[in-house]
Amino acid sequence: MIHRAKFSLVAMLGAATLLIGISSVAAPPALAKGTKPKVLLQDPLSKADKAVRPSVDPAGQGQVTWSFVNHQFQGQDISPDDAHTYAPKFKNQGTIALANITTEVQVALLPNPQSSGAVLCRANGLSGAAQAFYSLVTFASGDYRVEKYIAGTYQHLATGTFQPQKSNHLTLTCAGPGQPGPTDTVTFTGSVNGQTFTAQDSSSPYPGGNMEFQVGGATAQAPGGASFSNLKVTQNS
Repeated sequence: MIHRAKFSLVAMLGAATLLIGISSVAAPPALAKGTKPKVLLQDPLSKADKAVRPSVDPAGQGQVTWSFVNHQFQGQDISPDDAHTYAPKFKNQGTIALANITTEVQVALLPNPQSSGAVLCRANGLSGAAQAFYSLVTFASGDYRVEKYIAGTYQHLATGTFQPQKSNHLTLTCAGPGQPGPTDTVTFTGSVNGQTFTAQDSSSPYPGGNMEFQVGGATAQAPGGASFSNLKVTQNS
């Protein structure tokens, strides 16, 4: 399923940082002794299957397309003011609380220097200003952000830089109560091409929700976006 969020590169690059990424990564929630993380979804994203299928903007305006290019799942955005998300389908989704999960994926950004590619957690599956999610977003410039999308705006929870590669390795762990109270804490750890970060949200954090992809960065001259491959999503508790 595709959703649209307002996307302002200036706002995303210029907003105040709430917590800067640091060089160590906190461990994900402890599992019971002898318990291994449960793999919820593992997919090379090389062809259509039950998890991902080609798709176009449901509004019929052609602002984003999701297709398979060179055995990768590519989101191509042509709307300069918007970013677009895609939610892979999980087996028995709706009965699984996607709260404490780790997402690993390869992200190849399109040549446009403003291209962005992201993975989301705790997304509520709605559109526009009603959308709510956390994201780890990477830019072709070599910047990354851990963000909270709320009421149509992005709050930066952590920022950093990485050395862009032809394909970038992203990991994002979201950990915390599935139904947090207004002062509970959701913690985020992970890395972008080995550059590690940690962040947290203790201001009305979001409950468990969808894991999604996001693309953006279109200009008047060229589309923005990214290709995704080798996806693995595990449940940590």
